[in-house]
Amino acid sequence: MSLKSITNIDNTDIIIHINNKILPLTNFEEDEYFGIIKTKISKTKLIKTPTFLLFTIDKTSSMSESASGRSTKMNHVIQTFVNMMKYLSTLDTEIYIQVNTFNTEVEILVECLRITHENVEAIINKIKNITTYGSTNIGEALQFANETLTNYEKENESHQIAHIFMTDGDPTSGETSHKALADMINEKFYNIFVGFGFNHNVTLLSMLGDKKNSEYQFVDNIENTSLIYGETIHRFIYPALKDVELRIENGLIYDWQTNTWTTKITESIIIGEIEKVHHIKTKDPIGVSVSIFGRIASMPYDFNTNEQGNDIDLNNKIHLLETATIIPYLIDMETNNIISDDLTKYAFRQKVQELLFEARNYSSSKRGEKENYKKSLKNVFRIIRKYMRINNLEDDGLLNMLCDDIHIMYRTVGSHYGELYAVSRHTSQGRQRTYNTNSLKSNGVEDDFDNLISRKFPQTPKLSRSMSIPHHITDPFNIKDSADIINDDPFYKYKESGLFVPPDNNSKDQIKDIYHDSDFIKEDEIDCYLSLDQITTCFATPDILNTLKFMSQPSK
Repeated sequence: MSLKSITNIDNTDIIIHINNKILPLTNFEEDEYFGIIKTKISKTKLIKTPTFLLFTIDKTSSMSESASGRSTKMNHVIQTFVNMMKYLSTLDTEIYIQVNTFNTEVEILVECLRITHENVEAIINKIKNITTYGSTNIGEALQFANETLTNYEKENESHQIAHIFMTDGDPTSGETSHKALADMINEKFYNIFVGFGFNHNVTLLSMLGDKKNSEYQFVDNIENTSLIYGETIHRFIYPALKDVELRIENGLIYDWQTNTWTTKITESIIIGEIEKVHHIKTKDPIGVSVSIFGRIASMPYDFNTNEQGNDIDLNNKIHLLETATIIPYLIDMETNNIISDDLTKYAFRQKVQELLFEARNYSSSKRGEKENYKKSLKNVFRIIRKYMRINNLEDDGLLNMLCDDIHIMYRTVGSHYGELYAVSRHTSQGRQRTYNTNSLKSNGVEDDFDNLISRKFPQTPKLSRSMSIPHHITDPFNIKDSADIINDDPFYKYKESGLFVPPDNNSKDQIKDIYHDSDFIKEDEIDCYLSLDQITTCFATPDILNTLKFMSQPSK
């Protein structure tokens, strides 16, 4: 098997919703068709390219604040790093790490070294001794990180290099200008910015995360710190493709980051096993195609190194991997009619992504604008809920995620927490992450919502499905692991129903009736809804769930 024959793509197809006259909540032109490109990525082996991970940890005074029970924020970070170091030391690949801590100044806690079984305990002991004090100089930490990354690359050009930066606050000393701080980011390297808790500067970190090869993560529930870091680490040790670009012919593809339709989009890393779904629109449903360019990041899981050899150079140039074209239509052999693929739930996802993008701008909007936005949320929500109810899709994973997205935006838009949740849920949908911000209940984000609905609908029982348990933590190094919080049996995730829903002869009229004002019931209303309180999405893969499970085990 030659490198040119390896694509790490099992299959990729374009699916078009031909019956565009019955597609809800869309504003396409009359002759435009909505569709998706669905790409199944191969399961891959552990990366063999040497990898350098630079960790920058906020150790300011606020990190000593209590997060749950008697455990502080820093205790949770320490436990996460203990698990992470143990995990990295077990991998059969070269992993180099450096750990910096910062407050007003930067300190190198762990010098650059290759992590092994022999030195992991010494690394862990250093991490356990982090002390918190001082104010927050983010600029100094970013500049120091840049120097470290640049110097490392000079001596190790072929290595994969990434920086994971964590803070729970706002820049209070040194450089505080958002633009100046964003300009410090070296886009040549992967940068992950983790906002810890509800007091960090989401505007700043999301701006940093919008830079090329960068992203922003929000730790809403402190006990789930290990899940955020676990998913982040997984993408660097099990990447399938890098520097990916999707280019469309005879159509446009949706860019969730800018909320625009364009001719190409990029992704810095795509992990193995995932099924990526991107939205497209076209006036030529037969001639539309999407070319996927990128670089192979690791070998397929079924690649036999004994037969093929282990000397394949993965520092390959960007090249064409696959071209997606429309799959043949299903034909009713009796009537010779086309059975249209039903992409209604993806049309709903399109609408919700647009609303999530809009929500990011409502942190300080005028009251009238916010109320109009909330009316839009209510209308979209009731249409989706009714569609789920009459089509027996109450357990559909994607649709339930969309309902949670809308509900959380409805409750938080324009509030102190609104921008945090808007950016996080929007990014999770767009990047198709495994981890999603939890429901508001488990985070203690309270408002007058519950009192309002109890007065408005006193006869309606409020039911919720929750995986949360009370936390009575006494030992900061034996905190309840996230797997216990979610489920006894690995990680629960939203169930996902099949793509194809062939309509029957009467479906057109039925679907049209869904969007009339009649026949809505109380359960279709957003004021009667409680989020499902689930933190792993329908985008989760078996491999990434295994990584998260390992990372969330209690320290011993």
